[in-house]
Amino acid sequence: MPIDISNNKIYKINYDEMYKEVGALHLFNDSKIQSVYLNKWIEVLKQADDMSIKAYNDSSLRKNIIKENLEAPEIFQIQLIHNANTIYLHFRVSRILENIKRSGITEREAIEIPAEDFIKKNSYIIWTKTSDNVKMKKEPIVMVPLKTGLYHKMVVIDGNHRITDCINNRKKHVKAYQIDGSGLVHNDLFATAFDKMMYIFQNELIEVGTYTKMDDISALELIEKVFFSTGELLRYC
Repeated sequence: MPIDISNNKIYKINYDEMYKEVGALHLFNDSKIQSVYLNKWIEVLKQADDMSIKAYNDSSLRKNIIKENLEAPEIFQIQLIHNANTIYLHFRVSRILENIKRSGITEREAIEIPAEDFIKKNSYIIWTKTSDNVKMKKEPIVMVPLKTGLYHKMVVIDGNHRITDCINNRKKHVKAYQIDGSGLVHNDLFATAFDKMMYIFQNELIEVGTYTKMDDISALELIEKVFFSTGELLRYC
């Protein structure tokens, strides 16, 4: 039972249904290896699930989680809808912003994203239009990769107000920092252990399926490339 931090509560995941849903996908050209792969990931997610609940039930750690939830933009939450499960991922925005500062990246290195990219149909960017009035930041927005369904998406975890302002005032571009997925994983920029492992799993499913579809690669070769074999995010290039 991982944590829904925004609502300060734990929730259940039906891992049997998760296995059925993902198992119906064509991930490997070998059903036995696909079964081994999914069973291993379910085991990893359950372990991370247990770790997250133990941390949540520790009074001092729970107090920090609640504190961070109240002090936006400490934690950003995004909801993932599956057939039988609704899953919440949490990114530690304050740590991500600190990492950007420590890395020495300047605003000159931020990319410019056309305003139309945020509002066009089937946009690759997931963001939320805002209506409340806040003091507008001048720094570039922050986006992280997240694969949903069959698509490669970017999620805005800091900057929805700036995007809304850009569109409302007919500005042409929004400056953005695009954070690499490997950086998120290796710097532990997630709120809980479950968030981290679920993020990896969510992204890896698309990459595994792409390898199988596009390349002449055996299932044995492919399973040696996945995260629990290498400790690195799988990428199809």
